[in-house]
Amino acid sequence: MAEKVEKTEAQEESPILTLVDEKGREEDYELLAEGTVDGILYYAVLPVCEQDVSQMVYLRVRTNAGGDTEFETVDDDDEFDRVDDFFNDLFFDEVDYDRK
Repeated sequence: MAEKVEKTEAQEESPILTLVDEKGREEDYELLAEGTVDGILYYAVLPVCEQDVSQMVYLRVRTNAGGDTEFETVDDDDEFDRVDDFFNDLFFDEVDYDRK
């Protein structure tokens, strides 16, 4: 079950995360939102060089044994669908204009 997070007032500038891939390349990502789904914290991030939200990436946030924050991509299809549903609801609230 997804837990909704309170929407907060938009920040003037979104935080930038510098992530390193498996090949050691660094890339900057803009943190668009965060939310907890099934008790796990996720970030929705977008590469800084992208403007197309279809390039948004979801990261699972965890703390390792040393106390450092680590980010993992969401590879499991079911988990991805739950996280995608959560962020789609957060970003793209559907309005039913037929409802009175």
